[in-house]
Amino acid sequence: VMAITESSRFHASLKKDGASATRLVVNQVLPPSTSECRFCSTKRKEEARALNMISNDRELGGLELIQAPLLDVEVRGAPALRFFGDVVWK
Repeated sequence: VMAITESSRFHASLKKDGASATRLVVNQVLPPSTSECRFCSTKRKEEARALNMISNDRELGGLELIQAPLLDVEVRGAPALRFFGDVVWK
């Protein structure tokens, strides 16, 4: 919730200063799964709530939402960044 509030304020500040933003990247989103994992189920519910907050936010709701998936490794180095970029900007 804090990140959404901060992003909303930042977007408003950008607009006030004449800078445009058309996309919002949401990082580390769990991939779809049929798993019965209790942690994953709770995490997905929290993510859905946050994504709903973004779509209903006055500042953020009109932006193109890009969901960057949670990966099982840390993204480090140029090859990993290229891979991650390919996944996010597909």
